[in-house]
Amino acid sequence: MKLSALMAGALMCVPFLSRAGEPNYTLDVKMKNIPDSVVFTLGCDDDPKYKQKVAIIGDSLHFELDIREDFPIEFYLTARNPQNKQDRFITSFYGGRNISQKLNNVADGFAAAPKITGAPWDEATAEWQRIYRDYSDTMKALREERERLMPQNQADRDGVVRLDSVTGPKVSEIGRKVQACGKEFDEAMKQWLMSHPDVPEAVSLMSWRYAKFSREELEAFGAKVPPAMMEMPAGKMLKKRLDTKIIAVGDKLEDYDLVGVDTDSVAIRLSQFTTPYILVDFNSLGCGACRMAAKQEIPKIIEEYAGELTFVSYSVDEERKRMLRAHEIDKATWPTIWNGSGSQGMDCIKYGVTSYPTFFLFGPDRTLIDTFVGWGPKYLSGKISPHIRH
Repeated sequence: MKLSALMAGALMCVPFLSRAGEPNYTLDVKMKNIPDSVVFTLGCDDDPKYKQKVAIIGDSLHFELDIREDFPIEFYLTARNPQNKQDRFITSFYGGRNISQKLNNVADGFAAAPKITGAPWDEATAEWQRIYRDYSDTMKALREERERLMPQNQADRDGVVRLDSVTGPKVSEIGRKVQACGKEFDEAMKQWLMSHPDVPEAVSLMSWRYAKFSREELEAFGAKVPPAMMEMPAGKMLKKRLDTKIIAVGDKLEDYDLVGVDTDSVAIRLSQFTTPYILVDFNSLGCGACRMAAKQEIPKIIEEYAGELTFVSYSVDEERKRMLRAHEIDKATWPTIWNGSGSQGMDCIKYGVTSYPTFFLFGPDRTLIDTFVGWGPKYLSGKISPHIRH
């Protein structure tokens, strides 16, 4: 054995109790082809007191915790391959008081393919995971097919790839399939969410997918969430979203002003700009589409609508240095608003932003006239031109 039986037994059998009391939650794990002595960590990002490390013995792990909260706790289980630090097992799931769960990893080694049972919501969560996995696999196959068709290193000086008469229609067809797949997934997600308001994964998912739902759908979902689950971090975020009116076409800028500092630490607010039109872009450093839009189209938009439109970037990055780095990469000549509230802050909540880039166009009467998400070649000009006539 790679670890003495005595040491292994100590690691296996001595539970970490977060508070005085008997364990009321257990997790038994079965792995396939993992060496003895590999240490797994069970933890919770929202509450570090539940962190516990256990070594594997004979493909088995056993955890015991004393959970005092009445709401489900989101746990993660992770380990690294001692022979290859890049090879890592990681999965997450919800546990809770008076629940005994079993996790069976059906894949070999450190590949995460877990089947978990024991909690009343595990079957519904597995159904959601199948929906998401099917969507991800289909999208991956479409992206790979598109990459095979696209010519390599043949972009023109504007970064646009010119396709021949044979390849172009094929790529366009893939684009239509991608859109259809996205719509099909959104519908499946909606149906699953609205059918499972008592599942913690659904509460968490709704707390950041809320922008895809009408106000009536959100309220109907929230009314059916068990009170204890509304005490989860995700439940509190969902309640905050339910209590906040999200901006809609026709709403006044003054009621949804964005306030912060610019790249020189000077106070700035969205409402200070006086051009007839204002286009604000919610973006983050890690958003590739944001960087492409900044490189390929935003400077052209600014030039084309000079004097008529002000383009403003709003950074959702919590760290100021990340905002500054994005501004530098973009070679931005436009103003940026930053206040550190992040992607879960009230600005993103009241604007209903869940992905980047997301654009909001305000008109001469200082009301919202359009909003659009994502980016592609000539995407912005196509969205803006119907509203601004030269």
